[in-house]
This record gives sequence, structure tokens and C-alpha cells, in this order.
Amino acid sequence: MDTSTTETRRHRAENNLRVSVSPWCTSTSEWRVELATPADDAALRRLVADNPIPGSITLGFEREPSYFLGCGTMGHFWQVAIARRLPGGDVAAVASRATRPLFVNGHPEEVGYLGQLRVDGPYRGRWLTARFLRGLEQLHADGRVAGYLATIIEENHQAYGLFVSRPRRHFPTFREVTRLCTLALLVQAPQPERHQDYEIDRGSAATLGEIVAFLRQHGSARQFFPAYTESDFLDTPLTRDFRVEDFVVARHVAYHSRLYTVSPKGEEAFHDRLDRRLPYVEIAAL
Repeated sequence: MDTSTTETRRHRAENNLRVSVSPWCTSTSEWRVELATPADDAALRRLVADNPIPGSITLGFEREPSYFLGCGTMGHFWQVAIARRLPGGDVAAVASRATRPLFVNGHPEEVGYLGQLRVDGPYRGRWLTARFLRGLEQLHADGRVAGYLATIIEENHQAYGLFVSRPRRHFPTFREVTRLCTLALLVQAPQPERHQDYEIDRGSAATLGEIVAFLRQHGSARQFFPAYTESDFLDTPLTRDFRVEDFVVARHVAYHSRLYTVSPKGEEAFHDRLDRRLPYVEIAAL
């Protein structure tokens, strides 16, 4: 990757970080839990790279070239908490907290998300997770949200046992909501067009309002669907590098035809006829 591009992106991430950093800190004689700063970027990238998610398929969630660059995609407000080993100050654990509006029971509501919880290998088994969660509880006291969503990879048995099946008494209560399946696109040779009653087009600035209205109308029927606004697609960190033109819009068109008839008296006539199927829009993003 071009070095100038990397430095530009890191600078953008640091600008975003200044919005969410506050003078919050809690410490003991052995640990200090506080909000990360741009100076911690390299240590955070090293930590997540060295600690992939276990399972039959090991998953690594690396954050190159900048840890903070991806934080804006999690919500309009976000924080990154870290635990430092004293007295040296090595970063031993990290977790992120973000908030964004989602549909809850059909209505937009600010909801939190907890993610990227990683404890470095040498520091596991020292009750560090418990200390870390107590620090996150203090951040929650700002009252931004009433609760949080979190995801656990199905074969991450250690995390599932720690938070769900065998939680510690002083841990936050985690309740299983549903299972998520990762979708994949099956790449095949182009197929002949089958639906002649659809018009396929790319999104544009002119149709952005219609697209967002569609997402909100149908998304409100889905629990925890993002409550998007038009501004979310106008070069914001939430949809970083996503363009309005990346939407694919399918319109169900109504056909107009002319019917030719001959009456019993031999009178000829043309009748305009409109197919009464209601047009609608289907949205996809590539």
C-alpha cells in the first residue's frame, strides 16, 4: 500500500478519535483501564493480529493500516478501551463500545454494540476480563444507551462459557437473541435475463432519498436493522468508501399496451390498457 495513503488514513482516524476520547481512567496497583489514543495504534494492531478467534476455522480480524480507521463503521459514537499492565504500560487487552440508531420493535432507538474484546495471550487467566468489564460499566454510566448487542463466534467456547452459559455473578447479563449466518456470493457465469418486468439501475444522488425511504420502511420490520438516514451515505465514517452508486435498484415496472377489438357490427377500436401491478423498488448493494 502506498505510504502516503496510509498516513492520510491514519490522520483521518485520529481526527475521528478526538471526538470520542474523554479523560476516563480506572486503575489498580497492577492494571490501568483507560481510553486508547492514537499513540496506541501500533500496539492495538499487534494485539488483534496475535490473538485470532479460535475454532475449526481460525478467524483473524486484523485492522491494517490503522486500528481506529474502522471504528467509525460501528456507530456514530465509539470508544476504544484498553487495559495496561503496570508499571510498564504494555497494552494487554482491548474492547470497543459503539452506539448507533437501530429499529427496535419497529421504532428507531439508540443501541450499543460491544466488540473486539481481546486479551493478549500472556495475560489470560488473571481476572483481567472482570476488571475490564467493570471499567466498561463505568463508561456505560453516561446513559447513551439502555443496552448492547454483542456477537460470539459459535466455536469460541471459552467466550460463550464466560459470558453466556457460565457467567460470573458480577458480569453483565448476556442473553442469546439469535444465530447469525455469514452470507457469501456464489460466482457463476452470467445467466440470461429472466425477469423482463424489472428495470435494473444504479443508485444516484437523485434516488438516494427513495432508497433510504425503502430501507427504513422495510427495515423497521426487522429487529435491530440500522435506522439509516440520507446523511449516512454522504461520505461518512459509518459507510466508509461506500458510494451511492454501489446500490443496485430493481424497479417492478407496469406495462402499457393497446388492445385491438372488432365489434359484432364490424367496428374497429383500440383500447389503452395499463397493467395494474404496483411498481416497487428492490435494493441491493455491491
